[in-house]
Amino acid sequence: MQQMINSVVEFATHAGLRLLISLVALMVGFRLIKWMTKRLKKGKLIKRFDASVCSFLISALNITLKVVLCITLASYLGLPMTSTVTLIGSAGVAIGLALQGGLSNIAGGIMIIFFRPFSVGDVIQAENYEGTVQSVGLFHTALQTYDNTRVVIPNSLLTGETLVNLTAEKNRRVVIELSAPYSIDSQAVREAVLIAVKTIPDILPTPVPSVKMISYGDNGVFYKVFVYCPTEKFWEVKTGLTEAIKKQFDADGIEFPFPQMDVHWPDGKQPHDTEEVTH
Repeated sequence: MQQMINSVVEFATHAGLRLLISLVALMVGFRLIKWMTKRLKKGKLIKRFDASVCSFLISALNITLKVVLCITLASYLGLPMTSTVTLIGSAGVAIGLALQGGLSNIAGGIMIIFFRPFSVGDVIQAENYEGTVQSVGLFHTALQTYDNTRVVIPNSLLTGETLVNLTAEKNRRVVIELSAPYSIDSQAVREAVLIAVKTIPDILPTPVPSVKMISYGDNGVFYKVFVYCPTEKFWEVKTGLTEAIKKQFDADGIEFPFPQMDVHWPDGKQPHDTEEVTH
């Protein structure tokens, strides 16, 4: 009995010491991996790659190192490696079946890296959100919207649905809709708009800015203004040109039409005319 107790105590002490060392190694290892990935992200070597590739590789490396650390510590605790690998494989299959969406997100991330529909820094529209791509991870992509909120979208949705990349091209077209009264000649409207166009320095000379009459409304004629500008100047040009057109219209005496109604009375009578009343 005494020998049995001594054996149990010795085993518990030995196993407990190994378990304690493993827990400490796990905590220290996770911190080292975090520190390593941060240093790698700021290193010169990783910066040779595209920002999207860097983000994806660092995310994948972080997960891989943690898995390797856990397997190493399991071996240190005395768990048979063959059984451990088999157990991990079985668990992986079970988890994969349970989390098919996660696997599709990983596949989506790989497709984003290889086919490059967008990169970090691009402005995209996806899933009713519009924002700048901050990072492309193993499972999801992070956007920063114009109101400074962070939106996380699963990679599978970005590769399986329609996505608009607003900054993929060097130049972008700006379209402004406006209206003018029927009493104003269309040529006068075009001249006023083109004068306003010349006040915006970021508008490109080619393609040539144009003003097109597009339809007739109840209160005026509708026009569309088409100009091109560098993509990064889109909002500056759109807001600046809108304001410049308003100033030029005011200077030329062109009013923007508003809802109104003309009433015509029969026989030239007006509402204030005195009508004969028969008693």
